Formats: sequence, structure tokens, C-alpha cells
Amino acid sequence: FGMSFQISPFSFFQTNTHGAHILYGIIRDLVAAISPQLTFDLYCGTGTIGMLLTPFSDHVIGIEESLSATQDATINAAKNTLSNITFITNRVKNVLKTTVTPPDLAIVDPPRSGMVPKALHRLLSCYPRHIIYVSCNSTALMADLQKIISHGYTLDSIQSIDLFPHTPHLETVVALQLTP
Repeated sequence: FGMSFQISPFSFFQTNTHGAHILYGIIRDLVAAISPQLTFDLYCGTGTIGMLLTPFSDHVIGIEESLSATQDATINAAKNTLSNITFITNRVKNVLKTTVTPPDLAIVDPPRSGMVPKALHRLLSCYPRHIIYVSCNSTALMADLQKIISHGYTLDSIQSIDLFPHTPHLETVVALQLTP
């Protein structure tokens, strides 16, 4: 994608870089079709997904509780001369609690366990028009999707990517839209 990234030892990054390239391409295509004004990149890690979305969004806000990861993300944004992305070091649920301007799009790439219930509730209270949920745990994904759909969202697409060959695990990207 023409960007370079610094990744510290305590910052999360997809270990299968070839598979990550495919995953990020799928997400970029979904976001390009939406063209959001404000995008939240929840659980952003080193900011790679959010940075790849900057050409398609007026502003991206990455939220991550790991200070090491957000420090890398800030360095990565400067290294790639991106001016329309900022990072917040805090728990997702805390930032969403005080959100005044709701995002048009929320990219959610939580830990394997899925979203913390308070974070999911607060995200749904913001009513973003679109949610793209990335998960490596189908059980946690299904539990969160049930809650999201019960709040008026419909599934636009589901696509799985095999980032973990020779294991039963798949990375899944789900695009959802708020039903008018």
C-alpha cells in the first residue's frame, strides 16, 4: 500500500504480512465505497488499518489503550505524512462514553475475546451509519453481531481470510449498515 510502519515489541500487528495485505485490501475496498467523513478505528494497535483508510475518510481517529502502540501509530502517521489521522490512548469504552460527534464509520478490530460489553453498548449508542467488524474468533464475533443486529444494523457482507494456515482459525470481515 506504499506505507511503512514501525512496530514495537509490545504493539500488536498481524504476523502474517501477506495475509494482512489481503485483509487490509478488503477493508479499504469497503471503506472506499462508503467515503465517510469521520471514521473511528477502535482497538487500532499501531494504526495500520486507520492509516490505510485516510485517503477515503476526511478524518480518522484511532483509539487504543496500549501506550506503546499509540506511540508507534503517531510515529507511523508522521513517517507516512498523514495529517488527517489522530490517536487517543485510552480504553475504547472510556472514549465512546464521552463521544460528542458520532462517527460515520466504526472499524472494530478487538482482541480475540471480542468487544467489552460496555464498549459495544456505547458504540451502538453512537449510531455510526456503518460498522466494519474484524475478528479472529467466530464465537465472539457471532455474540457481538447478534447485539449489533438487534440495534438496527443489517449485514452488507461477510468475508473470511485464512491468516492462520494449518489451523482452524479464520480472520473475518463483516460490513454492517444502520437500517434507516
